[in-house]
Amino acid sequence: MGWTTGWHSKEQVIKHCLDWGSKFNSLAHTVRGSRLWVLKQYNEGERAGEVFVALYLISNSKGEWGYKDLDDSVGPYYFDCPLSYIEKTIKSGRKLSEWTVEWHEKVRAHHKASKAKRKKAKQLEAGMKIKFAGVIYKLISKYDGRRGWRVESQSDGVTYRMMSKQVSLADIV
Repeated sequence: MGWTTGWHSKEQVIKHCLDWGSKFNSLAHTVRGSRLWVLKQYNEGERAGEVFVALYLISNSKGEWGYKDLDDSVGPYYFDCPLSYIEKTIKSGRKLSEWTVEWHEKVRAHHKASKAKRKKAKQLEAGMKIKFAGVIYKLISKYDGRRGWRVESQSDGVTYRMMSKQVSLADIV
């Protein structure tokens, strides 16, 4: 189960992955970084009408683009698949493997945790105190974009830039 390469751009790889001929129909897709999530439906054979989630890991090596394909039956170790794709696989009546059911649960947990992080991030304001790695910091100001916060250590008064990920892992004091 290796990589398939030979394209000159990410867009060419995506186009190839979405159009696999008459056996499958791509119902929806989304790109998240180097991952292409595709909701596919079988058009032929015993499984006609069944819906599944395909994941294409996209990579570039020395100007040559390629992909590695997986589907939800193997329980891929990536969990940012759109929730609507999971619901559509269930509604298609497809018999789900143990791996698929477990992966669906992990995807739901990922989205729940992401939602909680976003909610927490919206609550943060300058002047609040957070605790990260055992140290209490005062939030001074937010940097533009996703660059994080300017913070002041309450133990020594030194000012730092704290990445958004660090702030999201901190506890509000």
